[in-house]
Amino acid sequence: MSKTVGDILAGRPLHYVRAEWTVHRAVRTMADRRVGAVCVLQDERVVGIFSERDLMTRVALPRRDLETTRVAEVMTRDIVVASPRDTIVSCLHRMGRGGFRHLPIVEEGRLVGFVSFRELLQFDLDEKSVEIRAMTDYIRYTPGPGGDEPED
Repeated sequence: MSKTVGDILAGRPLHYVRAEWTVHRAVRTMADRRVGAVCVLQDERVVGIFSERDLMTRVALPRRDLETTRVAEVMTRDIVVASPRDTIVSCLHRMGRGGFRHLPIVEEGRLVGFVSFRELLQFDLDEKSVEIRAMTDYIRYTPGPGGDEPED
């Protein structure tokens, strides 16, 4: 059975910023948590994503003021979300087709997680490595005399 994105969320901290925060506050939060992107919430709804790329292209390059620019003004608004029940493979395909690297995980309208393309790839690779090891062990198994051979 394929693993779901919900399988990798357990016990993970949830990082987000608020749409009304200043860019400086959001960047400080991201740096403190050592993350390159965060979901943006307004009330309890996901309204966007703010990433290092947004900071570079929408704030630094046009020389906007970090202390007065609000996250809502410079975040990525056109986002796709997933459900915790979506498979990792389906999320990877969706992200690949859409050309984005971060995916909010939403359940009943509330943010429950946030994953990156790299995390999903690593999880998928780890799962496949376990499967390959099991198949290799099965192929290499040879019963000894009187082992698992069926009797006539």
